Amino acid sequence: MKQASVPVYIRFGEIPENGKSKIHLGDEIVGEEAGVSVYEAIYADGYYYPKLPDNPNSSTLLDYFEFLMYSNSRVYLVIGDRIRLNGHDNEPLLGNVKVIKEITSYFNRR
Repeated sequence: MKQASVPVYIRFGEIPENGKSKIHLGDEIVGEEAGVSVYEAIYADGYYYPKLPDNPNSSTLLDYFEFLMYSNSRVYLVIGDRIRLNGHDNEPLLGNVKVIKEITSYFNRR
């Protein structure tokens, strides 16, 4: 019997207390998302990697590579309820986010 799997996601930064990520335009906060912005997680060779969202725009690409190369924030493997809307950068949004484990060491290898 095949067991159902729960989708896992990667969150760069702390989970917002109000359950809504901020929308940034440069250094300015211009709004809130409908949930917590995350990346879909892909598991390979013993590590979890963030999947680039479909149809990325220049902002999506900039954020994605900045998180991978320069982020000093904590990074978490999370689960939650997928919201039907996508975020400003076409990333998945979650409600009821639960941290599975911290995976900061995968990314902040200085």
